[in-house]
Amino acid sequence: MNGKNMNEVKNNQRICVIGLDGATLDLIEPWIQKGKLPTLKKLISNGTKGRLRSAIPPITAPAWSSFITGKNPGKHGLYDFIARRPGTYQTRPFNASDRNGESLWSLLSRAGKRVTILNVPMTYPPEPVNGFMVSGMGTPATVDDFCYPKEIIHDLRRVVPNYEVQNEGIFDPRGREHQMLQAVQKMTAMRQQTVRHFLTQAEWDFFMVVFMATDWLQHYFWHYMDESHPCHDPEAPAILKNAILDCYRQIDDCLGEILDCLDDDTLVIIMSDHGFGPQEKYLHVNTWLWENGYLHFKSTAQTRLKETLFKSGITPLNIYEFLRRLGKSRTVAQNLRQRKESVREAVNRMFLSFNDVDWGRTRAYSVGNIGPIYVNLKGREPEGAVEPGHEYDDLVAELTDALFRLRDPISGDQIVEHVYRREEVFHGDHLTDAPDLLFLPRDMKYIGYGLLQFSSNHWLAASDRSGGHRMDGLLLMHGSGVRTGHELASARIIDLAPTILAAMGVPVPTDMDGQVLTNAFVEDIQVTMQVGYQAPKQDAAAQAIDLSAKDEDEILERLRGLGYVE
Repeated sequence: MNGKNMNEVKNNQRICVIGLDGATLDLIEPWIQKGKLPTLKKLISNGTKGRLRSAIPPITAPAWSSFITGKNPGKHGLYDFIARRPGTYQTRPFNASDRNGESLWSLLSRAGKRVTILNVPMTYPPEPVNGFMVSGMGTPATVDDFCYPKEIIHDLRRVVPNYEVQNEGIFDPRGREHQMLQAVQKMTAMRQQTVRHFLTQAEWDFFMVVFMATDWLQHYFWHYMDESHPCHDPEAPAILKNAILDCYRQIDDCLGEILDCLDDDTLVIIMSDHGFGPQEKYLHVNTWLWENGYLHFKSTAQTRLKETLFKSGITPLNIYEFLRRLGKSRTVAQNLRQRKESVREAVNRMFLSFNDVDWGRTRAYSVGNIGPIYVNLKGREPEGAVEPGHEYDDLVAELTDALFRLRDPISGDQIVEHVYRREEVFHGDHLTDAPDLLFLPRDMKYIGYGLLQFSSNHWLAASDRSGGHRMDGLLLMHGSGVRTGHELASARIIDLAPTILAAMGVPVPTDMDGQVLTNAFVEDIQVTMQVGYQAPKQDAAAQAIDLSAKDEDEILERLRGLGYVE
């Protein structure tokens, strides 16, 4: 930075962002001290680090969407992987066309910057940019339109034969952990091969890639590593105990190769969308609402039969587990698709679902990850039962008190630590789409589940994943003008888009919620850094597209295999 004019640096600043989905300093820092991660050690020693506050709740889809737009979900509209279909109680998976607000790379492209975007979640369908885009998580497996421009798919598959956004081998590894490890290592190597090609062959001012391996493995292998986890097996093979560390080591090597391709003036940002920690139990919110009289079923013969079977333990989760142990779960799903019946349709036909709910007597229900609760409000829901005003407020207060009083029947521990009304955490044109209540469990070891509607007849049950999301992700900044050995406080995921724009000399839209992280830079830059602002683009809202029923079902099945939906 010495001897360079700030405006000159900003106008010519190149930025490389590397996302490590779910990466956490809770693991990285101890491993650095043990000499396990030399590249990350270099980045931290010669740069700025901090914990990066995620979206509430810390779910991949809204978190990355908040990064992409610099806005809270109340403005960009994505609260989860799924959304309620207007005028119904049914759901569909979100895609990038549902996201409101101009993306970071669209803003950079309009400013004349060349961009390359690889594997960022929630970017399908890819949008036109001044450069290249290859979409990430949320892309249907069977489509060929996951690149922009579309023609680069031929170049991509020439350089990286059999390129995949996600490999079937990464899903639900129980009983085939070694195969999953091989699949994840292969996917990381494939991603790095893609990065190497675009990093060296494409012309770019802004480059971004997301590695997903950290998230995938931490969900299912945490208990092998964590001796304090209730499911820890001290006799497990070393390859399983070291799976997460080996994953970080592989990515650390990838980071070293990326740094070798960059000049000293490039600003490097390493980030994660959320953190990670141990997970022990699921809170099946709709079951809890049913047991406590907030949700009721119809009295038809068919529903009464389903309810009887449900109470006896014939539930989607138990049947899935039975089929999984027989090695038949994917075969059944394939047979259903061949009969042109989606897995969702089959489950709703055979088990309790929202089709069996007596909405006229139901006051609250849950849809989505980590347990968001919706009031069945008159005038908003198709069969609302709760009057707006005092009745609504009284119900929200009653539910809040009930959530705080929840205790684990075995340990007696309090389950819920925070409960939020939607107005406390969201604001914007999409506030009306938000859940009425959100809660964060104590230490996030208990995770609320509300998808597939009625998956377990126990409101609290053991989790099939040993690792889960945390609110604090990772932020490392290294390179031109960045402070050395500094620790950032109170950085949020929504702060990165305006920070990147400011560092590249592009005006920040005034409707962004994030703030420029000026404290990450050396003092002379803080003094001279004049952040420009611009009015938001009025037509920034994308025209939402509808995926086919087949693609929707396939995306939901992939999310279910990763443990994001039941």
